[in-house]
Amino acid sequence: MKTITMTTRELRSPVYENSGMRLKINELKYTLLIPFVLLVLIAGLQPYAAACEPPLADSSAFSSGVPVQMNEAISAMLASPDPLVVAEGHHLKGLAFNLNPTGYVKNGVMTNPGGQTPRCIDIKASSISSLYAASPLFRHVEFITVRIESSADLATVVDLASLRDFPGLKYIYFLCTFEICSSPGCEAAMISKMVQGSEHSTVLTLYKISIAN
Repeated sequence: MKTITMTTRELRSPVYENSGMRLKINELKYTLLIPFVLLVLIAGLQPYAAACEPPLADSSAFSSGVPVQMNEAISAMLASPDPLVVAEGHHLKGLAFNLNPTGYVKNGVMTNPGGQTPRCIDIKASSISSLYAASPLFRHVEFITVRIESSADLATVVDLASLRDFPGLKYIYFLCTFEICSSPGCEAAMISKMVQGSEHSTVLTLYKISIAN
C-alpha cells in the first residue's frame, strides 16, 4: 500500500487553502439557510393548525336579543362541534325539563316547597316585578320560567337590568299556553317586545307555545 504524505507547505498551498475556504463558506450558507427553512415551514403550518383547532365555545351565539324557540335552541347547541356548547345544551335541557330546586312566585309571593336554594324560578307574568327586589334565594338561579296564560299577560315587560340579584341567571323562558299571534313565525317578535335590555345582556331569551289538549 502506498502511503501519501503531504508537507506543511503542500497543505498551505493555494489549492488546499481555497478548498478549505469553500468548505467554510458552504458551512456558513447552510447555517444561515436552516433558520430560513424553519421559518418557512412554521409559516406554512400555521393556517393548517388554525384550521384544525375546534371553535371556542361561543356563549353569545344567541345573544343578539332575538328570542329563540326552546327546542330549536337546544337542538342547535347539541349539534355544535364545540363540546362546551354541547355540554351547555344538555345543561339547558336539564334546567328546562328535569326536576330542579324551584321557587314558585304567584301574586307576588314566593314559595320554596323543596326548601333547597332554587336554581329555577317559576313565575306568573303578573308577578314579574317581585323579581326586582333583593333576595338571597335569587343568588343561584339560572333559569326563570315566565308563564303567559292570557292575552293580558302579553303586556308584561321583563326588565333584565332590574334583575340585579340574579348574578347566575342564564335563561328567561316564556312558556305560552295559547297562540300569542296568528301569522307564521310571529312569536319571536311578540316575545321580544316583552323583554327590555336583551341586546345588552348575556341572558338568552327562550319561548315555547305549549297548548294543552
